[in-house]
Amino acid sequence: MRRQVTLGLLAGMLMISGIVSPTTSYAANAQLAVDLSQTTGDIAHGASGFLYGMGNAGVTTDNVLQPLHPQQAAQKPQGGLQHPSGDAFDVAPQYLRAGTKEIQIYMQDIYRYWPYEEAGLTDYLSKIDDMVADVKADPNYGKYVYVPFNEPDWIWYSGMFSNTTTRQKFFDDWKTVYNHIRALDPTTKIAGPGFASYNSRTMAEFLAYAKANDVVPDVITWHKLQNDFFTDYYNHYDHWRGVESDLDVPEIPIVGLVVAAAPLASIAVAAFMVNVRHVFYALSFPLHRVKGRVGKAYSTFALCDEAYALTSAERARSWSSPRILWLQLFLHLYWAGSATAVALLGSLIPESVTGLDFALTALFTVLALDAVRDLRGDLPTPVLAVLSALAARLVLPSQMLMVAFALFTAGLLARHFAAGRRPSRA
Repeated sequence: MRRQVTLGLLAGMLMISGIVSPTTSYAANAQLAVDLSQTTGDIAHGASGFLYGMGNAGVTTDNVLQPLHPQQAAQKPQGGLQHPSGDAFDVAPQYLRAGTKEIQIYMQDIYRYWPYEEAGLTDYLSKIDDMVADVKADPNYGKYVYVPFNEPDWIWYSGMFSNTTTRQKFFDDWKTVYNHIRALDPTTKIAGPGFASYNSRTMAEFLAYAKANDVVPDVITWHKLQNDFFTDYYNHYDHWRGVESDLDVPEIPIVGLVVAAAPLASIAVAAFMVNVRHVFYALSFPLHRVKGRVGKAYSTFALCDEAYALTSAERARSWSSPRILWLQLFLHLYWAGSATAVALLGSLIPESVTGLDFALTALFTVLALDAVRDLRGDLPTPVLAVLSALAARLVLPSQMLMVAFALFTAGLLARHFAAGRRPSRA
């Protein structure tokens, strides 16, 4: 019975994960009133954009990217060490096919560490020389925007909002970097200041300094990383436009980075519900048939969904210790090997090739079907999975995945305990 509960959990959770996708969580009392008799015109997609929205060419695919009509994108400089992928030149053609107007290059992402290692302005300027030369040589030159500083209010210039000396140092370094870039590339836009949050006084002083020294950015940027985006964005927008007016500076395009994040508790619950299946694996994985301490240790380490599904099936009850270990080794090698191959050779796959993103879904679908079949026609398990998904959709659609998993798990456990209490027949 333990084995049936475990297989049922595996099959049902995989089925639910295939037909249910996680959605954004909203406040319980949030309301949206829509007057369908009125129209504001065609969708402009003015707020559509991404920070590292693409890792490599083809990731994300054209059929996902193009309907979103991204106006702006932010990626790292070619060869930047901050991330293993996301080089601007590699993904620019696909962005531009989707209608992206500009691709920001976060120039400090040339560095390896976060926060960025501080090697001095001279070191940074030498790196800027190479980055600008690369941009000017790229076929899509003219579509890029330089972003020389990323959240300087806590990286390299921490405390600048309250410390006048640090603030002035940033202003002076901005002038140096701006003029250095302009000497190398007189036409490509420069964006800034790129603060991690909006500070009214510092933003006003920055524009006053930039105007006085002829280093006004072509694009204004600041980040909205907290929930104050929903309450303060227009206040900050109006303040900035007021500063421009007071200083007699023509309106500068604003490109803000807005990050919407799920609450930590929601992330923790979702991660638990998705991964709790590994706890149930221990109930029926045939570790007792694996011989030796080293063998048991490796078998535990290499336990994955496929290994569990295959070794706990009815036909595998006679498998020997070597067969189980060789199976797990093979699965281990193909997971590690395929991931390495994709990392090294994935960019060579033509963009016209589609459907590869369905491979993992297909794998888990096969495992789910195999588990259901091994339950010898146990129809209630898949039915319970579908009913759990439908109930979650009706009761709490904003948390559909977690609710469906919880309902399905509760249903299986209730059925297990009910079966255990049923009196046996003579």
